[in-house]
Order: sequence, then structure tokens, then C-alpha cells
Amino acid sequence: MSLSDMTQNSHNDGFNLYFAQVKSKIDGKELDTPVILIQDAKTKEKTRHGLIRGFVDGIKFKTFEYEGKVIPQYQVSIVNPLSKDRILFDVAFSVLGRTFMNTILGIEDFETSEYQIAVFKNKAGYPGIAIQNGENRCEWKYARADLPEAPKVKVNGDEISDFTALNEFYTKAMDKMIAEAKFFQVPTETQEAAEQVFGEGFPSSEIAPPPFDPES
Repeated sequence: MSLSDMTQNSHNDGFNLYFAQVKSKIDGKELDTPVILIQDAKTKEKTRHGLIRGFVDGIKFKTFEYEGKVIPQYQVSIVNPLSKDRILFDVAFSVLGRTFMNTILGIEDFETSEYQIAVFKNKAGYPGIAIQNGENRCEWKYARADLPEAPKVKVNGDEISDFTALNEFYTKAMDKMIAEAKFFQVPTETQEAAEQVFGEGFPSSEIAPPPFDPES
């Protein structure tokens, strides 16, 4: 699948299409634990999940406009070829988004491995996000010491962190990975043939508690 055509093809390839984002706040209210908010593209119904899982068959850079500002982000396509579900998972340049990017940048096998994405609150009480392959938790590609700093700057009298250099670092790394990676290819065979490849117990993208302890 061409990355530039990912969203367009998702509407006409027979898959059930969903859009997803990590949310720590909904309707202005802070959540006790972050959730993955999933919207059905057809019904517009929204549901809250702690975990999604599937194969990554594409990643692309995209932008949208919010309150007159152009907001950049990445969109990860996660598929289940047996249940015919595709989730387009938006990853923003936030603390959680950069954590996700640092983790997915370290993944070497998109072609044959299924991944689980879970959100949680860590022991310090902060929201977190993790990626796992089976029983193996995926690690960051870059240590904190290898990342550009986010210096403090004053804006309208307030001191805030400037993430410009850090965001540029991740953009360059993500774009390089996208250009070079070999992503999962959705099977075109019948369901019976797909089951022979992936097994009858192929995991679904339905809501489920995280099968691992993100703090371990």
C-alpha cells in the first residue's frame, strides 16, 4: 500500500475503519488513566480502550489545522486481516507521542510481528504508553542522553520548554524509518488461508486489559 494512499484505500478495501487517539483529557475533564479513544468511521460512535493490537501496514506524516495553527502528526495504520479491522492511530508531537515514536523507531520487524499498544498511569502518577510484541516489551531506540534538549524560553512572560529541536529530530528519524521500513502486507487470500498463516486464534482489536505490566 502506498503510504500517501493509506487513508483513501482504507475506505474501499473492505476493512472496517476506525480512527484512534490517546487522550488524557476528554471534554475538558482530566482522566484518572489515559485512554485510546476510538471512533467508528461509519457510525461515528466513540469507545474508550486501554489496548489495541494488530499488524502495522503503514505509517505516514500528516497535518491538520486547529485554531489557525497547522498541527503535524504521524498516522499509524494497524490492521487485523481476519476481523477486517483497520485502526488509523494518530500520534502527535506530545510527551506521549514522542515516547511512542522513540519506541516504534526501535522496531525492526513490521512484516511478520503483531504489536500491542497500551496506555497506563505509571507509578509516579503520569500517563504512559508502551508497545509490546507478545511477551516482549519494545524498548526505546534513543536514550535520553542522545536526544536534543528542550531549553526553557520565555513566551509572554511565561517560561516554557522549546521542543523545536526535539521535534525536528523525531521528524527526521521517523521519515527515514518510513522510507526504509518493510511493513506488513495484508493477505489477499481467503480467511481459511489466512488462518493457516496466522492461526485460528488471531487476536482481535477489541477492548481488553493490557496483558503485561508496563512498569515491570
